[in-house]
Amino acid sequence: MPAVVPFVSGAFLQFFDNSGAPLAGGLVFTYQAGGTVPQATYTDSTGATPNPNPVVLDSAGRADIWCLAASYRFDLKTAGGVLIRTEDNIVGNALTAVSTVTANTVYAGPSTGAAAVPAFRALVAADIPSLSTSSADVALDNLASVNINTPLLFQTGIDVGSTAKAPRFLYFWGAGAFGTTSFRLTGTPTANRILTLQDSSDTIVGRATTDTLTNKTLASPVFTGKLAGPPLLTPVLLSADGAIAPHTPAWNVITKGSAAALTLAAPTAGTDDGLTVGVQSSTAFAHVITATGLLQTGSASVNTATFAAFAGAGLILRAYNAKWLVIAQIGITFA
Repeated sequence: MPAVVPFVSGAFLQFFDNSGAPLAGGLVFTYQAGGTVPQATYTDSTGATPNPNPVVLDSAGRADIWCLAASYRFDLKTAGGVLIRTEDNIVGNALTAVSTVTANTVYAGPSTGAAAVPAFRALVAADIPSLSTSSADVALDNLASVNINTPLLFQTGIDVGSTAKAPRFLYFWGAGAFGTTSFRLTGTPTANRILTLQDSSDTIVGRATTDTLTNKTLASPVFTGKLAGPPLLTPVLLSADGAIAPHTPAWNVITKGSAAALTLAAPTAGTDDGLTVGVQSSTAFAHVITATGLLQTGSASVNTATFAAFAGAGLILRAYNAKWLVIAQIGITFA
């Protein structure tokens, strides 16, 4: 049974002759648009009973004419077959009869192939164009929220909040003017790049901002410039004679219960420049550090550092050009 729709809003039609009188017994011939191939109409919305073709009008020039969702040609003639008027490309008004529509359907042309009469059908992927263009940007304006469930390809620019401003940028901003309360993801990548967001609420740390990092592990970091604030160093306990590590920043605490004999080798020029090593005694003995020719004390005494026999004696050394600069000392005698 075909799906039928009213020819116009309300399918009970009345026709008139050229003088304005009802066209009693008039004839309505119905064809496919553009020719003389007969095309049926129906007596009611069920589409169960086709009208005769031609449709014969009653004494008041009236008839029930329900059409297919298709294009028609109508020829209106008198009861004697004299042509009054021809109308071509009349489209059955599908939307007039719609009261309910199945979810996720559209009133559109065919999903593939040549052009055809529109009809209700299920959505297909081709109905949703890609948000991608090489000649113009895409803007998503005035949206409280946007749910994106499939990947989107941004070949030029996309904005959330206003008209796009530049290629390969993703902008977000609030109530202020563009550029005053906004941020953007930008760049011209040379390969695929992935930005991974953790499955929790968090704050993105900016490259040019001051932030506090919590529970972060820096794998093989390279620092350029100075680190603000003194480092918090775990003390390295020196409880016996031996060597002090020359290539690791450290706070060394001598805990040996008698005079300790310690050695300190040269730092590596360039690589260790700026490295700081501190040595302090927690026991009251005359400990000795031997660093032959390496101590730059501001005097000719450059070989050994002997601690006063009091707890708290110590010195701070900083590496430069394979030598140890004495930055500070208390209770130390150099020789």
